[in-house]
Amino acid sequence: MTGMLRIALTALLAPLLMPLPAQAAPQDPMTMPIEKLEDIAPDQHPSAYFILARRAFEAGKKDAAVRWLYVGQLRWRVYLKANPDLPPDGDPALFASMMETIGRPINEWAGGNVGQWTQSLQAALDWDAEHPNGFTPKAEHKAEYASVRSGLSDFIATLREQRDSIARSRAENSLINRAD
Repeated sequence: MTGMLRIALTALLAPLLMPLPAQAAPQDPMTMPIEKLEDIAPDQHPSAYFILARRAFEAGKKDAAVRWLYVGQLRWRVYLKANPDLPPDGDPALFASMMETIGRPINEWAGGNVGQWTQSLQAALDWDAEHPNGFTPKAEHKAEYASVRSGLSDFIATLREQRDSIARSRAENSLINRAD
């Protein structure tokens, strides 16, 4: 990650993560132990999952990075649906930016093995189903969750149906295909 991107992400995300007592020094989500970030993520802004995805990817835990990226997408999309009047230069813009800067390299890697990609996507759905969301509570936003989860399930089905054409397209564009 470039120095400027790290500074920008830390400045943007630090206030969103981990409300702490007044005398405690805030922890940098980019350097705190990843296990700590995993533990607190369910109560944080959805950007926490993007940080997890980036850190996992950089640590070589690429399948985990895909899962965290899609947990983050799912929960951020729910939040945006639940709050349609957010200023476009706020959370919607931050989501788009993080999808480009963090999501693009992870998705490019994930597409190299559609079978593993779909497993990671299903793992994201499963993780989300098993964990609360303290930022956008599930009980208060059932319709939004149903819509976004359905969209992700449809995406999994589409990837499975287009598995061969995805591999051909990647080969034509000099992208690596990894074996199942």
